[in-house]
Amino acid sequence: MLDQLHSHTFKKAERLKSKKVIDDLFKKRQTFKSGLFRVFWMETELKTSFPVQICISIPKKKIKKAVTRNTLKRRVSEAYRKHKETIYTHFKERDVQCAIMLVYLHENVETYEVIERKIVLTLDRLLTEYEKNR
Repeated sequence: MLDQLHSHTFKKAERLKSKKVIDDLFKKRQTFKSGLFRVFWMETELKTSFPVQICISIPKKKIKKAVTRNTLKRRVSEAYRKHKETIYTHFKERDVQCAIMLVYLHENVETYEVIERKIVLTLDRLLTEYEKNR
């Protein structure tokens, strides 16, 4: 498990795919806006050993071309992969699991550097929101 925490990978088990959990995310409405993203999150028991599962959504309504949506999704995934360790250690120390959905809000395509900065801010804000709602 320690290798999973300190590994800079983004495995399939770390991706949120469960329709039931995603539906619950929208029903519980623990949400906030942070920079480029609207973040839906909830503390829940997941069917994985990872402390966090995440779903990244780039709405077709905002970004029309599939090629562009895929590029943005790759950029967001990569930025998350590189900076997930802070939330992993936070939730692992508290022995809880969390489901997160990031929804991209902007209609323009941001560079990787901008997305990376915003992901770091978003993850910090998530930890703040978690502690506030605890």
